Amino acid sequence: RDADLSAIMGQWREVRKSTRLALVVLEAEPGYGKSRLAQEVTARVALDGGASVTTRSVSADRRQHLSGILSLARGGLVDVAGAAAAPPAALGALAHESSEWAERFPAAARVPSSQSLSGAVTEVLRVASAEQPLLLVFDDAQWLDDASLDQLEIIVRDLARASLLLLLTTTRESSSPRLAALRARIGRDVP
Repeated sequence: RDADLSAIMGQWREVRKSTRLALVVLEAEPGYGKSRLAQEVTARVALDGGASVTTRSVSADRRQHLSGILSLARGGLVDVAGAAAAPPAALGALAHESSEWAERFPAAARVPSSQSLSGAVTEVLRVASAEQPLLLVFDDAQWLDDASLDQLEIIVRDLARASLLLLLTTTRESSSPRLAALRARIGRDVP
């Protein structure tokens, strides 16, 4: 897996240097070590001064609207440096959806927010990646729900100039058309 690790870390260095988003899809058979490789990338990113948030999908997530994005928000995004600088509407939307955000930002939880969960996550990612380069790992992305994959497409579009690396691990037999569409963008309109 040295070649894979080297390629992913090369993308990380480009994200840091040029302040741009990159997308890596690690596609392999079950048992290849995709999760272990993602853990190694996460460790190296931390040593390089970056922050990371990892979420792992399960088969039941395919049936839960925005489960992947909500898992990202609950899975450590609240603790990323710079997240607190997000607009109040974004913090409020996340506080209404997640007890972790409500505990961290109790004032935001008390104020109604008209912002969507996906818009709130995008805003938090925007400000957090301005603070420090950011790695988002979506392990077992073949189980992501369609709404979360749609949101990842929006993130790729709206945060193209952010220091953000998206790493998705998936199996070769993934049948998600949205994941295939996202993967097809690599090398065309997204590094």
